[in-house]
Amino acid sequence: MRAIAIDPMRRLVVEVEFEAGAGDMDVAEHLDAVDAEPVFVFETGDVLLVDSAASRRAEAALVGRDDMDRAFSFDIGADRTFHGPALVVGPRSAGGWSDVSISPERLSSIAFDGPEAAFEELGGWIN
Repeated sequence: MRAIAIDPMRRLVVEVEFEAGAGDMDVAEHLDAVDAEPVFVFETGDVLLVDSAASRRAEAALVGRDDMDRAFSFDIGADRTFHGPALVVGPRSAGGWSDVSISPERLSSIAFDGPEAAFEELGGWIN
């Protein structure tokens, strides 16, 4: 199954592969999450999944109570901001999530945000 990973810490949008019919546990594991929550549906029917606890961890990071990487976010447009890593997958089918139809290029306008100090620790901007 083809999906698109969004990594706001490294400012990357890349295609990733899963076993055919990947389910909720597979995508949650990729996000290093307990649960993957659908938060947005694109015009193509593709679904944006995020770690269901990412917003709480991001808030804690922003006030200095958690790891810096949790404060990283991305905006997919129209002021729709999400925290932590995410996956874009195709609509759910009987066997799990399906192939994504949207292309990584379509997501090239994503705006990333995060602590500048952490960007420097990673060696600056990553292209």
